[in-house]
Amino acid sequence: MGKVLVRELILVAATGLFGWLAVPVLLLQPPAFPLLAVGLFLGLTFTPLQALALIIGRRVSDLWRMWLGIFAWCFAFQSSLTGVLIVVTQGARLAPQALITELLPAALGLLLALLAAALAPRGQRGRAAAQALFLYSLPMWIVRDVVLRLVGPGLVPTLMAMLGGTFYMAAHGLLRIVRPTPVEDEGRTVPLVARRAVPDAVVGLVEGTLRRPARPWATTETGLDERAISVLCKPDEADGAVERLTAALADRPFAATRGRQVKEKVEVVVRPRD
Repeated sequence: MGKVLVRELILVAATGLFGWLAVPVLLLQPPAFPLLAVGLFLGLTFTPLQALALIIGRRVSDLWRMWLGIFAWCFAFQSSLTGVLIVVTQGARLAPQALITELLPAALGLLLALLAAALAPRGQRGRAAAQALFLYSLPMWIVRDVVLRLVGPGLVPTLMAMLGGTFYMAAHGLLRIVRPTPVEDEGRTVPLVARRAVPDAVVGLVEGTLRRPARPWATTETGLDERAISVLCKPDEADGAVERLTAALADRPFAATRGRQVKEKVEVVVRPRD
């Protein structure tokens, strides 16, 4: 939980800096320090929205999650996309700032879904794409329909809320895809708070021994093994990594083995001994 808390604090701080430094650029204004406090406050607002989406996503089936993600994306961004379409069909031109504000939030949701599908194991790509789209779009729908009404009709508060939400949800989604925390594991049968088969102490030992991040699963022929963790290594480094982990885990009830090949790398798998 410590890693989760640290990551959320970093994301909130980054959202504050984004509001302070980036939003004024779109308004062709110099950075305004009071916007830092506004951005931090909004970041603290976005955190429970992301947690709510995660909880809902783990309680519904894959089919429901897919459709909820699609509908949430449509409801969150249909007004912006419709407005841009109307302006373009009338022959008018939009300023670059307007294009970024209106189109970027919608585009990032689709890009996250594509990235999640590209990086997921074979057989899990559709599920990963649906999860990424859902976890991005549902909070952004709430931002659009609830948070924007709370901050008021002004241009600056609206941009702060919408673009700040886009930055936070996109950064959160990217981190979840590249390096998910245990509570973000796509194996929905695992509860949000649970005693894991490979405890944090062993995970830390594995990461410290190999100096690489560990993933909270191992790839199998049928999908994901959530009772194991894995580290990606180059094929010619895998056997040496297994030997080092075997020595490091000699006094612990865990075994290190060479796992399956994932793209151009090989998994080194650590799981409890039978």
